[in-house]
Amino acid sequence: MGIAGLIVLPILMLLGKSIIAKIYAFSFWFQRIILPERDAPQPIDTPQTAQDVEKLLDTPWWDAFWAYQNRSFRLAFIIEAAVAFLFFFLLNLSIGSMEDTFKYEGYHWKSVFGYSFMLTAIPALCFFMQYRSERKTVQDWKNNYKFKLISEKDEAIVFVGQEYAKFVNHDRSQNKRVRRKMLRIVAGAVAVLLCLVGVTQYISRNVDKKLGDNAYEFRGFEYTLQEDGTARIDRYVGRVPAELVLPAELHGVPVTSIGKKAFAEQPRIVQVTVPEGVTTIGEKAFYFCEKLERVILPQSLETIEPRAFSDCWKATQIDLPAGLKHIGKHAFSSCYMLSAVSIPESVETIGEWAFSGTNIKEITIPASVDSLGTGAFSNCLELTRVTILNGSLELDGRSFRGCTSLVEVDLPVDAAVIPRDMALFSADGKRLITYWGKATAYAVPDGVEEICDYAFSSCKTLKSVSFPKGLRRIGKSAFEGCGLEQIDLPGGLRELGVDAFSGCSSLTDIVLPDGLIKVDISSFPVPYNTNMTITIPPSVRKLDWSGAWYREIDRITFRVVRGSAADAYLKELENKTSWNGEKVFNPVQIQYYVPQVEKKAAP
Repeated sequence: MGIAGLIVLPILMLLGKSIIAKIYAFSFWFQRIILPERDAPQPIDTPQTAQDVEKLLDTPWWDAFWAYQNRSFRLAFIIEAAVAFLFFFLLNLSIGSMEDTFKYEGYHWKSVFGYSFMLTAIPALCFFMQYRSERKTVQDWKNNYKFKLISEKDEAIVFVGQEYAKFVNHDRSQNKRVRRKMLRIVAGAVAVLLCLVGVTQYISRNVDKKLGDNAYEFRGFEYTLQEDGTARIDRYVGRVPAELVLPAELHGVPVTSIGKKAFAEQPRIVQVTVPEGVTTIGEKAFYFCEKLERVILPQSLETIEPRAFSDCWKATQIDLPAGLKHIGKHAFSSCYMLSAVSIPESVETIGEWAFSGTNIKEITIPASVDSLGTGAFSNCLELTRVTILNGSLELDGRSFRGCTSLVEVDLPVDAAVIPRDMALFSADGKRLITYWGKATAYAVPDGVEEICDYAFSSCKTLKSVSFPKGLRRIGKSAFEGCGLEQIDLPGGLRELGVDAFSGCSSLTDIVLPDGLIKVDISSFPVPYNTNMTITIPPSVRKLDWSGAWYREIDRITFRVVRGSAADAYLKELENKTSWNGEKVFNPVQIQYYVPQVEKKAAP
């Protein structure tokens, strides 16, 4: 708008806000329009005799004069103040001028109410001053002439009454002129005030304000000037609109990125439009925007950083652009209503837990993706089908963990993993990578030597599992949170990962096979409400404790061989103390047993 805008704006403000004068005109004359006519003063007939004058002065004339001392006046005054307050309150919320001018962020109700009360006080004070002035003038006149009425002769009484009538009748027309003048003063003051607000707002929005080193503010957007000469939007000052459209440039500087937490936790945003030219959306840029439903992304976008749209519960439509290359970890996690996503063929990496907890029903991972983070599609309860076009893509036990509706995983013929019986195996069949079925019993196929980390985790329906004799390793958290009631570990098992059976609360009797060398006690469930027996073979040379459930150790009965490494370690645990000398563990329950020795046949 330039200089012309500064000149035209006050004129437009004066014309556009003329409604204020109308509101106050109605407010000032409210009692004359709404209140009964009996409350308004009536013209006084000129008294002709002393008795007429006495009767006139004995009448409670003041109680009726402009209804100042009765209920009607108080009602009128309250309504006048309420009308003024409501007008300014709505003005603040609708155009947001005060909030933007004074940099109020979001719903600062105290500031809005305070400013509205301040403006309401201007006409209220003028009204009260007029009331006090009229009351004093009339009361002084009555006191003066009442004294004359009592002290002077009857001949003068008629003259006094006539003067009194002239005063009252004259005051009616005089009062109209006073009210018109007051109306002009108040309307003019409000118009000037709004002009100042408008000019201040215009200047604050159209003048580049320097905030610090390479930090500026323009039209409510705070941004940082980057080394390549482009701008990064850091945040918006003021009340963020429901339909947020980000600018492509700020004061002539092109915008290429959205900064960290730029619009995080904004409760009003419903739709976001990111302009062309933006290549990066920063970490937590729109995190926890609980009302955000739609996101429009530009074709220039290349990177979505971690948690950029995480916890946007109501997001239903996010169209990923064709040029996108990197999706950060937790980028769209916990977007519960996000039911459809099309990953473009340009994407190279999908971070950990990127789409975890969404409502996606089908997903196709293009051949361009060479890195799929842990748990990228975990806990997608409605996910039924996964198509993977890159045969060399590495998957782990948490890639589809908790996807209880998954029934099909499609892979290329030359894939490094093979789907079979609701599970994924390595191409040579020696590693069971993950299982997503809902069966109550499962038999691990022969030939499997390793159950990978998190392979069966959270399979709550699984009650029993049988292992092949050749199994050598059970990975970390392999059966964590399962409904297992009994396990029979094979004799060839050599490694048991941490938390392997953690959370399997129905397990009460665990016999570890002879041949195990290292065991971590926290691999087993916490016995909060039941007792447990763990039999540890003499082959175990190292017993660890990486868990935190110290106090519940007295619910476990450890069956060990006297003098074994496990026996010595458990006794050390019992005597272990913290920094203040208190024992860390409750008394350890140890039960000794004699291992059975196989008898050799006679020659």
